Amino acid sequence: MNPLLINIFLNVVFPLLLIILLLFLKKLLNKFAPFSKTTILFYIFSFACGFFLFLLLTRLSVHIHIRRLGYTIFTFLLIILLIRYFNIWFKESYLPRLRNIQIPFLLIDIIRWLVIVSFLFIILKIFFNINLTGIFATSAVATAVIGFALQDILKNFFAGITLNFETPFKKGDWIETGGKSGEVIGMSWRATKIKTIEGNYIIIPNAIISQENIINYSVHQRMLARYVKVGTHYRYPPKLVKDILKKAVFSTEGVLKTPEPITRLVKFNDSSIDYQCKFWIKDYPNLYNIEDAVMSKIWYFFKENGIEIPFPIRTVYTYKGTETTKKETGEIISLLEEIKIFSPLTKQETTKLAEKFILGYFARGEKLIEEGEEGRTFFIIKEGKVSVNARVGDRIQKVKYLSTNDFFGEMSLLTGEKRTATIIAEEETEVLILDRDDFALILKKKPAIADEISKILVQRKEELTEKTKIEKSKKPQETKAEERSILKKIMKVFGLKKRK
Repeated sequence: MNPLLINIFLNVVFPLLLIILLLFLKKLLNKFAPFSKTTILFYIFSFACGFFLFLLLTRLSVHIHIRRLGYTIFTFLLIILLIRYFNIWFKESYLPRLRNIQIPFLLIDIIRWLVIVSFLFIILKIFFNINLTGIFATSAVATAVIGFALQDILKNFFAGITLNFETPFKKGDWIETGGKSGEVIGMSWRATKIKTIEGNYIIIPNAIISQENIINYSVHQRMLARYVKVGTHYRYPPKLVKDILKKAVFSTEGVLKTPEPITRLVKFNDSSIDYQCKFWIKDYPNLYNIEDAVMSKIWYFFKENGIEIPFPIRTVYTYKGTETTKKETGEIISLLEEIKIFSPLTKQETTKLAEKFILGYFARGEKLIEEGEEGRTFFIIKEGKVSVNARVGDRIQKVKYLSTNDFFGEMSLLTGEKRTATIIAEEETEVLILDRDDFALILKKKPAIADEISKILVQRKEELTEKTKIEKSKKPQETKAEERSILKKIMKVFGLKKRK
């Protein structure tokens, strides 16, 4: 073979082909997984080995620089191949066994590149006898110039190192930073890539993340508090709305049972009362679906319980209250039928009386009536619980509790006496209230009710006396006399005539 052609091939054609091959492989490597990259490097190394053997075995006069270049490529590829195999073993075999130690991948990559660059300088010194001192001296000035030009990139680089050492988050965590939230997909020396709940990918420079507050929703299965806000009509008592809201949220899949949801009244608007419900979840990626389920549950629970979400005040709204009034009147009739003093009334009279009652709502700790004040109203507890508080010496003492279907206020209503006890709501309480004038219409038609009421008044007064121990228990004769006395007062207050 013509030596001239061989020299031309080795000195011109082969270097050009090698450069083209390396550029092609550089683009190709970015499309493969790490192990595939190692496989390609193995083929390149095999090619370099063949070329190295060719240089050793041939007796052709090959230029010294070409020979040195071959040695350099062979040695450098061998080092890279060994480092890559070590990197794969370290990440896939050794690191998983270190349960309590986490080494950032970015730190591993930095060390790997430092080792590669160091070996490159050593190879250049050995095969080409290059003066490294001159290179480092020149590179110091170049580094200052390049560092000034690339200061933003360097900020991201060192911020990435800091984040990897502190590890405020890792791949797969759900984080929120700078108003952006999503799952951490990956982290490089320059930026962190996250995927939002909407499926969008956001690349955030490390320097920006390091300066922002970071919320990691994946740390120790962190509970996340969420809030929903809803408005209802003024006609519904807060306790009823809060209970229904709590039940609706509590029954929603994805909402934690512990801690329990918390409901609060937060605002009085022109046309509605706003309530806020706080609940907790753990499944952050499913956040929007859980919130949708919560709002849907609230709507259905409101619908089932007749709770209305009002229109804005500017909307013309016609209220149809017939059905609601009939329902409430029916409930009142049922309560009146269970109270002994109204037993002499017919069905029709009971219905008329029920229509005279109005609803009242009292919060926990609120006084319904106070001892010593004038009273004209009679109360029936529709729902809730109250305490009867009477003065014993110099202090007020709870002597009795009343709950659903119990009644009070009858003494002042019927006899004109001042209130003998203070009634305080022990929980949110709904009561039916009857005024003296409305009660008078019934008594005038059915005076027999006055006899029954007088007996019950004496009985309740004796119970109060016994609880407070103000007086000794009375004899039957004294009880009868007091019944007659109370009956006279009732007849006087309501202007009733004595029966013959």
